[in-house]
Amino acid sequence: MAYLDGEDQREWTVTKSTPGADFAHLSPGDRVELSVERHDAWLIVSGYSELDH
Repeated sequence: MAYLDGEDQREWTVTKSTPGADFAHLSPGDRVELSVERHDAWLIVSGYSELDH
């Protein structure tokens, strides 16, 4: 599980089951782009990709 801080001061969580880049290669300070879906009042990360450092 990884906790992510957004530039808009929101906090997000991704797990190994979240579609995206190789989870094992994420390190503190890495930048990722999130794909977010709205489900009623909830915003859920549906995928992510690693950005260049």
